[in-house]
Amino acid sequence: MSGIDGRILIIGLPQIASAMHADAEQAIWFTQGYALASTIMLLLIGRVTDIFGRVKFYKTGFVIFTVAHFSPASLNHQTKSLSSDSSRVSEAQSYGRTASL
Repeated sequence: MSGIDGRILIIGLPQIASAMHADAEQAIWFTQGYALASTIMLLLIGRVTDIFGRVKFYKTGFVIFTVAHFSPASLNHQTKSLSSDSSRVSEAQSYGRTASL
C-alpha cells in the first residue's frame, strides 16, 4: 500500500510543487517527508496494536472507515459549507484506513 501511495505522490508531484512554489530539489523533500511520516506512523500503529490488540484495532478502524464512507450520502445537500464537511470526512476516511492497516 505504501508503494502505491508513493507512486500517487510522484504522479502529483509537479502540481504539488507548483502550488507550493518549490523547485525540483525542494519537491524531492515532499516524497522523503511522506516516506518518513509513513514509517513513523507504521511504527506507532504497530505499537498501539501490540498494546490494545490487532483485531480490536482493525475492527475500530473498519467501523470508522465505514461510517466516514457512508456519511456523505446522509449529509444535507443544501449545506453551503460542503467543502469543509467533505474535508472532515476525508480526514476520517484517512484515519480509518490508517487504523485498518
